[in-house]
Amino acid sequence: MMKTYRDYISAYRRIFEEGKSTAPSMEVTAPAVVAGDGPVILIFSPHPDDECASGGMALRLQREVGARVVNIPVTFGSNSERRAARCEELKASCKHLSFELPEPVDLDGLETPEKIAEMLRVYRPQMIFFPHAEDWNGTHERVHRLVMDALPLADVPCLLVQTEVWRAMKNPNLMVELSEDILTAQIESMSLHVGEVARNPYHLSLPIRVMDNVRRGCEVVLGQGGETPDCMFALLYHISKWADGAQQDVLSEGRYFSVQDGLGELLKETF
Repeated sequence: MMKTYRDYISAYRRIFEEGKSTAPSMEVTAPAVVAGDGPVILIFSPHPDDECASGGMALRLQREVGARVVNIPVTFGSNSERRAARCEELKASCKHLSFELPEPVDLDGLETPEKIAEMLRVYRPQMIFFPHAEDWNGTHERVHRLVMDALPLADVPCLLVQTEVWRAMKNPNLMVELSEDILTAQIESMSLHVGEVARNPYHLSLPIRVMDNVRRGCEVVLGQGGETPDCMFALLYHISKWADGAQQDVLSEGRYFSVQDGLGELLKETF
C-alpha cells in the first residue's frame, strides 16, 4: 500500500523494470473482430510501429463500427539492412491488430505523392491518418507533405486525421479515450517490433504518454479551465476534411469521445 509520493514514484520504476522482462511474442493471438461493411480507413505510417503508436482511434472504429483498417507503410526506415526484418515485424503487428496491409508490400516505400494518390484511389477511404506537419521527425514531416500533395491528385473526399508521436501539435481538436483493452493491444503490437524495442523500450512508456495527453487535452482541446472528464488514457488528433479540392474544418470546437461515446457518431456528423 502506497503511503507517500515516493512510494508512488518507486512503483512506476518497479513496473517499468518488470515490463522490460516481459518478452514480446510473435505468437500473440489477434483479438476477435467482427467483419463488417464499415468505413475504409487508411493509416499512412512513416515507419513500421506508427500503426500502433497512434492507431488507437482507428482500432476503436474497427471494433465499434466494423471499420476496415489498412496500414500503408510509407517507409521501412533508413537502415536498408533492417527493412526485410521490419517488414516481418510489421506483418505480425498488423495481424495482431487485424489491420490489413497492401499486397504486395513495397520495401522501397511510397515516397512520392503519385504513389500515395494511387493508394487513395484504390481504397477510396472515408478516413485517413497521417502525421501533423511539425511532428519533429524528418520522415514524419515528409509523410505529412506527401499526403497533402497527394490529396488534390487523387481527388478522393475523406476525413483527415492528423496524429502526433514526436512533437505535440499546436491545435488538436479531438481527444479520444482509450480503454485498457485498446491500450493493451497497442502495446502488445508495438512489442512485436522486436528489433526497435530492443534498442529503446518505448512501448513501456506509451501508458505515460497517453496519460499526459489527458492533462494536455483537457486544456488544449476542451478549453482552458474547463471541466475535466473522468479519463485515464487518451490520444489527441486534429480532424478536418478533404472535399471539393480543399481542406475544410469539420468541428466548430474541440470534442472529447469517452469509451462510452460511439465514435461512429463522429463519422455521421463530419462526413
